[in-house]
Amino acid sequence: MDIHKPKPWHGAREFLKEFGTIVLGVLVALGAEQAVEAAHRYGEVREARDALREEMKTNTSILAYGLEELKCLKPQVDAYAGWAAGGAKPPQFRTVLSRYAFNTWETVKTGPVQHMPLRERLAISEFYDEMRNAESIINEQRAAALVLFGADERKALTPADAARVLDAVGVEHRVGAFKAGEIRGLLDAAAKLGVRPPSVTPADRKLLSWQCGGGGAH
Repeated sequence: MDIHKPKPWHGAREFLKEFGTIVLGVLVALGAEQAVEAAHRYGEVREARDALREEMKTNTSILAYGLEELKCLKPQVDAYAGWAAGGAKPPQFRTVLSRYAFNTWETVKTGPVQHMPLRERLAISEFYDEMRNAESIINEQRAAALVLFGADERKALTPADAARVLDAVGVEHRVGAFKAGEIRGLLDAAAKLGVRPPSVTPADRKLLSWQCGGGGAH
């Protein structure tokens, strides 16, 4: 077996040449690795951005529907207030109160979103923070609606029933007024992010017609 000793460098120039070759090779390898990572990160950010816009589009659709739903809820709620005050029993209370979507945001907010431009990241985060407020409003409406649903089962209201109905009516009125402003603000925030609600579908129009008919609204 022949063992070849490494050739000694002849002068500083040859040493620097060899050293520079090694350093350049390392830098090229690191640069290529970083380029691959950057391309992968860019792909994740683009995918996350597209998914978030789809989820936000879904939420804006629910928000826009909620704004129309409020127009049908008010006359229904007023009719229940009249019943609690001694008037005639109103038609059955009708409401949808759909839940908002947060799955995509919860999945990507600590990952790809962190690599988005700061301004975009903050705008999306603020949108979803407000969406959480909007969700709490719906929860309040849902709790009040359950009281009215329960009253539907009675032919007449006892004084205690009437008091509960009036409490629910008060919640629906106050929360409904706040909800309208919240929805408009969220739709405006979404529009600034390039997301607008889709057109109202025939199915949604049919559902709104059913809701409005339940409260005597036109």
